[in-house]
Amino acid sequence: MGKIRTIKELPPIGQLRGRTLGRILTKMGALTRNKVHECLQIQKEKGGGTKIGQVFIEQGFINDRQLNIALAAQRGMEYVDLTDTNISAEVIETVPAQMANAYRIVPVEYDKSQNKLTVVLDNSNNFRAVDDLSTLTGYNVSAKITDPDILEETLKKYYAEEDEDQSVNELVSEMQDDDFLAGFEGRDQSIDLDELQELSESNPVKKLLNLVLLQAIRDKASDIHFE
Repeated sequence: MGKIRTIKELPPIGQLRGRTLGRILTKMGALTRNKVHECLQIQKEKGGGTKIGQVFIEQGFINDRQLNIALAAQRGMEYVDLTDTNISAEVIETVPAQMANAYRIVPVEYDKSQNKLTVVLDNSNNFRAVDDLSTLTGYNVSAKITDPDILEETLKKYYAEEDEDQSVNELVSEMQDDDFLAGFEGRDQSIDLDELQELSESNPVKKLLNLVLLQAIRDKASDIHFE
């Protein structure tokens, strides 16, 4: 895949994680200490409930993009530019189209030896996407951040909206055509635990379960029943 570009004005994440927003923006060169103190005073005068990031923007000191970068850095998330980045088909296939579009995530790197998947979001508050993806796929998921419009274009480039009924039918057909799964069809003898684990880890089965679980999460279902 093409090299993912980081934002030049952003210092190493290790220097920014957990810092105050004003400190991060100062390190980025977007604000001076005097402007930060000025905005802190304005925030105090406004009373509780006003976020300091909102004050920075209202005063015209920063823009939405800079705030997005700073908020991500505060959470330890690196900012990347996906423009002109080529992501391999192997990486894209780690996340189904329905999941990518539902959670607005794009996988960009996959380390099979460590079972580690790196995804890009457009909102640093989207913790649910990372947690759900980790639960549904079993990957060790880490996240980076990018601009919403860049993520939207990347989603359009690599993922097309699919009809879910059609996707289920395609997965069932894939399971029927799978030689490994076909070997268990019509067997008279029982299946031991090792064989059951192999069945559960086959790609068609994983894809189908992920699709069903994703739909259940989106529908806020309390139970899932298979017949």
